[in-house]
Amino acid sequence: MTEPQLNLIPHDLRADEFRTSMRGDATACWLPGHAMRVDSMHEHPHANGGSEATVLGSADGAWSVRIALPETISDVELLPPGRGSVHYADNEVIVSAEQAGYLVLNCNHADPERPHRTAYILIDQTDPAAPRVDDPAVKSLSPGTHQASELLPDQRRTVVLLPGVHDIEGQMVNLCGDMRLHLCPGAHLRSYVCADSVHGLAITGTGVIDGTGVTCRGREWRDDGWDGFVLFRRCIDCRFDGPVILNSPFWNLVTFATRGMRISRYKALTWLVNNDGVQPRSCQDLIVEDSFLKCADDCIAVKTRRDAGMHSHDLLFRRLTCWNDRPGNPLEIGHTSQADVLERVRFEDIDIVHAHTGNCLSIALIDGSEVREVNYHNIRQSGFCTAGAVGFRIETSRYTTDAHRGKLHDISIDGFHLKGDKPGGRIIGYDADAHRIHAIRCNNLTLNEQATSLDQLGVEQVNCDDVVG
Repeated sequence: MTEPQLNLIPHDLRADEFRTSMRGDATACWLPGHAMRVDSMHEHPHANGGSEATVLGSADGAWSVRIALPETISDVELLPPGRGSVHYADNEVIVSAEQAGYLVLNCNHADPERPHRTAYILIDQTDPAAPRVDDPAVKSLSPGTHQASELLPDQRRTVVLLPGVHDIEGQMVNLCGDMRLHLCPGAHLRSYVCADSVHGLAITGTGVIDGTGVTCRGREWRDDGWDGFVLFRRCIDCRFDGPVILNSPFWNLVTFATRGMRISRYKALTWLVNNDGVQPRSCQDLIVEDSFLKCADDCIAVKTRRDAGMHSHDLLFRRLTCWNDRPGNPLEIGHTSQADVLERVRFEDIDIVHAHTGNCLSIALIDGSEVREVNYHNIRQSGFCTAGAVGFRIETSRYTTDAHRGKLHDISIDGFHLKGDKPGGRIIGYDADAHRIHAIRCNNLTLNEQATSLDQLGVEQVNCDDVVG
C-alpha cells in the first residue's frame, strides 16, 4: 500500500492561504503540499474577503488532510454528510476519511463577518493500472510547449503527460481512436481536447485539463458542440476516467451522438457562465459515475439534437456530487432539446451540496421533443440551497427553434431528501390539452428528515395530471 500523496500544483495556481499537508492512517508524518486556487460566480463560498481552493491527492486507504488558514476558525461543515470526520482548533482544521472520495469543507460560513473559506478535497484511489513511464510501449512527454501532433501515438498507443504544465500550440488537440492519453497527477494540459468520430479512445489519469490562459473559441449553442472544452463527437466505446477539468472557457465536457461512452472519477472545478459539467447530446448507452461537478451552470445538462438522430436513450448518472453555481440546475434535462424522443434516463445516488438557482431536479422542454421514462432514485440535497425542489415544465424561451411543443410523461421520484426551508418548485404543462405533463410518481420525499409531499414542498402544479406524491 502506497502512502497518500498530494498532487503537484503549478506556481501560478497555488492558493497560499490554504497551507496544506496530508498523511495516511499508519503514520504520524504529515507530508506538505499545496492547494490549488479556484473560484465561484456567487460570493457565498468566499464572502467577506474569503477564498476557495481545491486539494487534489490520492490514497489507498484511510487518509487525513490538514489545512491551516490565515484566521481563527469559528465553524466548519463537511459535505456530503457522513462521508468523513472533521476537527478544528484555532486556525487549523483536519479532515479524515476511511477511503478515497470527494468532500467539500466549509469554514466560517455561519459567521456573517469572518472570511468564508471553502476547500474542495478530492482524493482519488491510487490507480494500479496507471501506465509505467519506463515501459517501452509508452510515449512519455515532459512538460513544456508541444505541437498538437506530439500527443498522438506512434507505434506506442499510450501517451503519458508527466507532471507539470503542457502548453499546446494552437490550443487544440485532436485525438484519434484506439489510443490512451494519460495525465499523471500534477500534469496540466492547457488546451481544448477533441475526439471526432473515433472508436476506443481512453483519456485517463488524475491530472488536469486546464483552461488557464486558454482563449474561448466561441459560444455557439446551435451546432454539434464544437466550442466544448472537451468534446467527444460521434464516438463509440470511449472512456474519460479520472481527469480534472479546471477553469474551462465554456462547456466543460460535451458528448455529441456518442454510443457506449463511460465517464468516471471526473472532477469539474469551473466558475464561468455556461460551464455545464457534462452535456450529453443525443447519446445512447451513456454512464456518468463517481464524479464531482462544481459548475457555473448545469452540472448535468441532457439535451438532444436533430442533426444527431432522433432517438436518445439509456443514460445513467450515479454516485455524483453536484455543486451548482448560478445559473442553471444541478440535474437538468431539456432546454434546447430538439429531437423526437429521449427515454430511459436514470439519476441514482446523487448528493447536491450547493444549488443557487433553478431547481434541484429540472426538465424544461422548449421545442417539440418528447421525454419519457425518467427515474430519480435516492437524491440528497444538503448545504447551501436557494433552488426549488422540482421544476418540470413545457414552455418556450429565447432558445426555442420550432413551432411545436413537447411532451413529458412517466417520471418517477423514489427517494428525494431535502434540507432547509420549504423550497417550492413547479410542474407546469404548456396547455390543458395535448401538452399536459402526465404520470409523475413520487415516493419517500423528506424535508429535514420528515416525510413530505409535493404540495407540502410548495410545488405549483398547472396543466398536469396523474401526479401522485
